[in-house]
Amino acid sequence: MKISKLVPKGDEKKVSDTTTTTTTTQLPPAYSEATKEDRYNDNVTSSSSNITGPRPILTRPTNYLTLVRENFPIRGTYRVDPTLPIPPGAIISKGGDGKELNLKFNSTNGSIDVCLDIIRGPAPGTCGPARLELKSISCDVTATILDKHQNRFRLRAISHQGNVTVNIPQTFTGSVVAKLNKGTIKFGTEIHSQLAVLSEQNNESRYFIGDYLTTAYRDDESWPMDYLYVESQTGTISINFVKESSTRKEQPPVRRKESKSLVPVGKALLADYFIEVVVSLHEIEERHTKRKKAILFMNNGSKIHEISRMA
Repeated sequence: MKISKLVPKGDEKKVSDTTTTTTTTQLPPAYSEATKEDRYNDNVTSSSSNITGPRPILTRPTNYLTLVRENFPIRGTYRVDPTLPIPPGAIISKGGDGKELNLKFNSTNGSIDVCLDIIRGPAPGTCGPARLELKSISCDVTATILDKHQNRFRLRAISHQGNVTVNIPQTFTGSVVAKLNKGTIKFGTEIHSQLAVLSEQNNESRYFIGDYLTTAYRDDESWPMDYLYVESQTGTISINFVKESSTRKEQPPVRRKESKSLVPVGKALLADYFIEVVVSLHEIEERHTKRKKAILFMNNGSKIHEISRMA
């Protein structure tokens, strides 16, 4: 938007440019997103694939969140509550199927590395699984999904030229669709025991994690379970389980027992130390004695030389 100033007649030469341009306001950073300096540094390697527990949740619940960036990465932790009403001024994004997305992150030349915690707040009404979409054109996409209360989610994670890594909760039950051209797909070791191959054709593979017989699996939108779509043109697709901290048993601290052998060991070490000191002092004394003898010899030699000259 341009704003023009009124210039009195005859003063046109004094003002070379009478327009000012207002700056566009950028979307505020995520609740627990990386600092401004980190936004400009897109060379940080992702470590989400090695997560052994959920990241600290520092955000307020959100819904219908859309972040679209051109050259900056998108990072942070977000809590998604699909039951929240549409915030005033929010941009309602829709997926390829025309349905509204609860969260959409898109970066053209930046990576995406986020942790999404799916929650279900006390708001009235019912809704289906949370719909999420993460997409980058030239960089990696990494997502860690937390779903402690099994609210279910439908995630699309896409990268045209980068790798795609998705860490799913151990309660994940649903289908996985992977599409790639030249890359490979890898599943975590803990997933293999629950993985069933449904089909592999052309560049698309379909899998199911869980027991599709007991869950009455249906390949349509009405089935209220999890769904994961991952796509990469030239990169690697990795799918792993998140090891929740609640599944790890906390071991009591180990108390060290007092050992009687500590005293003699300490004495032995101390004795060795004193022996080394004595040896060092002895060597210094020997060197000092040799030096004195050498000086005395030189003095005696000079005296003999003087006596011979006097004679």
